Amino acid sequence: MRSMKLWFKPVALACALAAAPALADTPASAPARTDTVDIKYEKFQLDNGLTVVVHEDHKAPIVAVSVWYHIGSADEPRGKTGFAHLFEHLMFSYIGGSQEGFFKPFELVGTTDQNGTTDFDRTNYFETVPTTALDMALWMESDRMGRLLDTLGQKQIDTQRGVVQNEKRQDENQPYGRVWENLGANAFPANHPYHHSVIGSMKDLDAASLPDVKQWFHDHYGAANTTLVLAGDITPAQARDKVAKYFGDIPAGPPVAREQTWIAPADVSRREVMLDQVAQDRIYRIWNIPQRGDAEAPLLDLAAGVLGGGKTSRLYERLVYKDKLADAASAFTYNLSLAGVFGLQVDVKKGVDPAKVEAAIADEWAKFLKDGPTQDEIDRARVQTHARFVRAIEKVGGFEGKAVVLAEGQVYRNDPGAYKTDFAHLDAATPASVLATAKKWLGKGDYTLTVKPGTPDPNKDEAEIAGRAALDGKPAPVLPAPREYKTAKSDVDRSKGAPAVTNFPDLNFPKLQRGKLKNGIEVVLAERHAIPTVQVKVLFDSGYAADQGRKLGTASFTTAMLDEGTKTLDSLAIARKREALGADLGGACDLDTCVIGLDALKSQLDPSLALWSDVLRNPAFRADDMARVRGQWLANIAQEKSDPTSLALRTLPPLIYGKGHAYAVPLTGSGTEASIKSLTDKDLHAFVADWFRPDNARIVVAGDTTLDEVITKLNAAIGDWTVPKSALPKKNLPISLAQTKPRVYLMDRPGSQQSTIIAGLVAPSTMAQNDTEIATMTDAFGGVFTSRLNLNLREDKHWSYGAFAFSRNAVGQRPFALYAPVQTDKTAESMQEMLTEAQGLVGDKPLTSAEIAKVKVSSARALPGDYESTQNVLRAMQRIVVYHRPDDYVQNTKQRIESQKDADVQAAAKQVVQPNALTWVVVGDRKLIEKSIRELKIADVQILDADGNVVK
Repeated sequence: MRSMKLWFKPVALACALAAAPALADTPASAPARTDTVDIKYEKFQLDNGLTVVVHEDHKAPIVAVSVWYHIGSADEPRGKTGFAHLFEHLMFSYIGGSQEGFFKPFELVGTTDQNGTTDFDRTNYFETVPTTALDMALWMESDRMGRLLDTLGQKQIDTQRGVVQNEKRQDENQPYGRVWENLGANAFPANHPYHHSVIGSMKDLDAASLPDVKQWFHDHYGAANTTLVLAGDITPAQARDKVAKYFGDIPAGPPVAREQTWIAPADVSRREVMLDQVAQDRIYRIWNIPQRGDAEAPLLDLAAGVLGGGKTSRLYERLVYKDKLADAASAFTYNLSLAGVFGLQVDVKKGVDPAKVEAAIADEWAKFLKDGPTQDEIDRARVQTHARFVRAIEKVGGFEGKAVVLAEGQVYRNDPGAYKTDFAHLDAATPASVLATAKKWLGKGDYTLTVKPGTPDPNKDEAEIAGRAALDGKPAPVLPAPREYKTAKSDVDRSKGAPAVTNFPDLNFPKLQRGKLKNGIEVVLAERHAIPTVQVKVLFDSGYAADQGRKLGTASFTTAMLDEGTKTLDSLAIARKREALGADLGGACDLDTCVIGLDALKSQLDPSLALWSDVLRNPAFRADDMARVRGQWLANIAQEKSDPTSLALRTLPPLIYGKGHAYAVPLTGSGTEASIKSLTDKDLHAFVADWFRPDNARIVVAGDTTLDEVITKLNAAIGDWTVPKSALPKKNLPISLAQTKPRVYLMDRPGSQQSTIIAGLVAPSTMAQNDTEIATMTDAFGGVFTSRLNLNLREDKHWSYGAFAFSRNAVGQRPFALYAPVQTDKTAESMQEMLTEAQGLVGDKPLTSAEIAKVKVSSARALPGDYESTQNVLRAMQRIVVYHRPDDYVQNTKQRIESQKDADVQAAAKQVVQPNALTWVVVGDRKLIEKSIRELKIADVQILDADGNVVK
């Protein structure tokens, strides 16, 4: 379950890395013609007040089920903060008529994208199910909506309270994790519904009682306060029949008073300083702005894009490129029902006085509020907004698909098509209108929070943050107009449980088509015509492993530098062209492969490919660019070391692979401070010459194109790219000897609210013959919600928000690990539980036939949902190419899954999981956990510093 729990965490409109312009700026392309997508829908209401929105999308045999209750943390009374989010968790603990718990029936039918979230104004629950399982899903959703109180008891409350409190600890244990509660308390007055965080205070969570939560359900979870969206392989007629059948007998519930719009802008500027376990100073600044649905909100979105929407934005260009004062700068908007927030976020370069940064911000702000944006800036920001929307709604469900768009419009504005109104305001915006709106809202009343490295008080809760004082003038909540509702008689026999699902749709994965360019590069295509985009990836057989014999981080650094300047375009010119085209362009590496990808609008494919080709073939690696990116890179490594999970992942591989192995590098791929500091342009050019070449490249394409068309266009872009005369290097991936005894390493992070536990070892390659059995074993043991590890540490002990087992794909032996962030006072106990579970898995408690069967059927039946998006299809194609799989590998996945034998899955567990040879890395507050870890006597405990060196 996920929520906007630490007040809010906006998606910042920023780039991670950038470099200085070394050439005169090149005029951007003319803004792209906007490729639009219309989400057609039908809306109706049952007699009990339940609102239903239906969207047909038959590209895959799946249906997104999204249930939105118009109740959130803004409706919580004083002393009961966190109730809405706690109740979200309780809804997932419902047993009810299924007698199997809420998750198991969904797992057995292959549900994807199942989750729930809580925000200030609503709580939602969603899943995407095979079309044939829709009746089961509607039965389950209606059963808990109508009958939760029949099975809700103190045990569920105590369990989920512990889980939520560990969720809170886990989030606050991240760098800058305490920021958002502070911003909420200071953005809005003490008597504003948005003043407190969604997840609430520990004190209020401790005080939650069974009568309290039952009253919350009674008051807010009625049919008339609910919107159900069905999007996918269904018709409105089918939806009417099914929804009436399962939901028609649920009472409307009492009318819910609605809080009213209250923007509450401040009149004066305020500021505060906070200490946190972070690597560098960060400046946040926020202003109160109008709520979602207001005509000015889209104009402020454009202002955020111009001021902090990427490399070419005013703040980024000034602070990162010109003045070299910051490593990153972004701006964002966060729109809610009662008010919104406009904010900026700047990572101050190490050694720079934050006051200098603030002076530069003030200068740019004054210029913007005086002269406003240019037409070109508005056009590029507008194109980017349209392009993001087109990509987001390819899926029917999940966190941002079509169901979400329709539900947001209905719940917040009584109009599922409200997104069209927003786009109309966006498209009508002019530089003058954006300037006028910015002057109105961004000229005064800001709150500035500067976060500095230090150790915070782990016992200080957000309830102690005073924030803004209460204000007069808060509008009173308003009850809706009285209306008569009635229930329908139901013929559903709830005593028989959820409807059985006896047949399942087949996967409709596109047949792969192959071709070759003039220079011999292989091209693999999957046609996908659902949305007007085309995704292209060029794959180079290299990855972190190609750093062997070079400076660590060379592969990733080189790949990231490609779009920082070509022979004819500087970094900003590339960014402006990309923005004008509505394209996404960039590169990344994993253990074995480096990828340079393009996600282009169909209408702009030719110029987008031309830009991609220039970036790919003509990197400049100028000294100024490298210096800027190097600084950002070093700051990122420092941030990795301040984050407990990233720190553990940096540390584990060298321990399990051994010195000198190609995979014995930080699993983040970022290298070390020393190696990055020593990189030169010659190093980057040498890496490109050795590895980024046509005879080491393969291209995968998915989207709205055909083989003939894409071959022609790719030939025009890179068909004349010639193979060099030098020999292609070979990577060395020797077999690592397995550990013969356990090892325990402790990394001190004073003040940590949790301990992060990772126990790892080396496992067989992704190319192993029994890869499917290993995957099934991993899921049953720790890969799904109802796995052994998660049920133990989360649902039974509630010491963790989630415990897992996972591996990373690799051509050579891959890393396999058990992972659990746990509350500090249960660190040793959690390690013992994880060890006991591992010992049982390969000992006297092997996976049962039922556990294996559950994962098998879930995995096989989830295939249609797994490959709903072009992105996931492209990822599968990449795995086919990298791991030398046949073109019909995905189509035959179901057969491979279903043919597994229990004995082979159990054998895979014994092959992979070696309990007495695990390498444990624990990141936490040493003074609180060292003694109890040593008393476990798993192995001698060694203390490591942040660089992985043993501390004497």
